[in-house]
Amino acid sequence: MPTTPSSTVLTSRIQQLSSDRQKHLDAVAAIDQTLMQIGKLLGTTVPATAAPSAPAKKAAPAVQKESKRRIFATTGAESVVEFVKKTGGATTKEIQKNWNSQGRGGTADNSLSQLFKAKKLKRTPLKDQPGSRYTLV
Repeated sequence: MPTTPSSTVLTSRIQQLSSDRQKHLDAVAAIDQTLMQIGKLLGTTVPATAAPSAPAKKAAPAVQKESKRRIFATTGAESVVEFVKKTGGATTKEIQKNWNSQGRGGTADNSLSQLFKAKKLKRTPLKDQPGSRYTLV
């Protein structure tokens, strides 16, 4: 599973990129200035490159949304067992859809793994597609 960098790493990287961008803009401005001076010495007009854009603004620090832990009437595992019981068997995709419809965050994968290891659910891999079909033991 891919990991996401922390907000401090992202903030640091954004600041570094902004700094690099400013250095490049300064270098382009210096090149343009040199070309204009050469043009004046030769008595010709040297076509200007793209006008340098406004100086880079400092990036606002990334604001990380604080997540709140939600409380449900049933645990995640109970919810999965109840859904599998009601449907007579369900695929990973169907269980995940039900999980999200309840407003639960993340995925149902941890609950599915725990229930499978506890031998409360039987897992049968699906053929020709990712996922499994889960039934009660």
